[in-house]
Amino acid sequence: MYTSPKNSRKHQGCGILLETMPEQEKINPDTTVGTPTLRRRKIIIALLALFALLVLILASKSFSWIEVKKDKEPEFNYTPTRNPAYSGTELEISALSYLGAYLGEDDQPMILAEKNSEDLLPMASLTKLMTAIVAYKNYDMEEKITIGPKVNDWPDSSKRFIPGTSFKISELLRALLIESNNDAAMALAGKMGLNNFLATMNEEARGLGIITTYYDNPVGIDPTSKKEIINYSTAKELLILAQEIINNYPEILEITSLAQYDIKTASGGFNHTAVSTDKFLADANEKLLCQGEPLKILGGKTGSTDLSKKNLLLITETPNKVGRLVTIVLSANDNFEDTSRLINWLCDSYDWPTNNNDLI
Repeated sequence: MYTSPKNSRKHQGCGILLETMPEQEKINPDTTVGTPTLRRRKIIIALLALFALLVLILASKSFSWIEVKKDKEPEFNYTPTRNPAYSGTELEISALSYLGAYLGEDDQPMILAEKNSEDLLPMASLTKLMTAIVAYKNYDMEEKITIGPKVNDWPDSSKRFIPGTSFKISELLRALLIESNNDAAMALAGKMGLNNFLATMNEEARGLGIITTYYDNPVGIDPTSKKEIINYSTAKELLILAQEIINNYPEILEITSLAQYDIKTASGGFNHTAVSTDKFLADANEKLLCQGEPLKILGGKTGSTDLSKKNLLLITETPNKVGRLVTIVLSANDNFEDTSRLINWLCDSYDWPTNNNDLI
């Protein structure tokens, strides 16, 4: 007996058996490549990636623009400019030579006022600034020096050091610079040998471009015989010396800014109190003013002998608190009065720009 295949069916009209094709497997539309849902997902992902790339590009361009703008934006100029209201006004002080200079952030000096600034004049104890440089450059500050037996046997002795007492070089430097101690100067020079020390002082000056200055002793005292030469310099060359101290010897500058200091022996005992010869530092009633406001003193040195009269090299802050102001008066009747007048003239005769952004 004939049995129809499993996949056969009978035509309703004629009863002929027809073979049917096997049914195709059902297809899940969610897994078919190219379906609308999957295409939408791919498009969204692509758009998000494109958006992220666009954000990165814009951010990069914005940062670059800020950097370029920052580079091109000019820096604020703090350099003082002449006040037209004071043009033609003359400074009247007793000093035979004076100089006022502005040292900006580039450390290039700008001469604001000067008179006979290249004239050779006795510098007295301004000498001790070079004495300090040579000692600081060549000695260990922790080394000790024993005071000699004849320390008090000369007219310019301070009579403050007992023969045979030892002091660290750092303590002798403080006595030298704060109270302008002559015995400290001789003790520091004697360690190397006086002639060697003086030769080194003059060599150091030449190395700095200080070519007309001359040191005949480490103290700055007047000559006592025809064989001796007075120590001399110019205001312009003393400005070079001041720059050297500011840039390379901040420890020396700091010492010269002290109103007083207790000098101790090498064993730590108290010897004496050194009081500054600069009355702008030592005397609370003598303030250095600029347009009525106190001007901070950063350092300096006094000098006075019969031949040199009165000298003062002073380093202060500027009225706009940017850079430094260096003033030098030589052979004055009153070095403090002349310096005060010089600084007042500089404060009034120049405009000192201030940047409001510095106050934010």
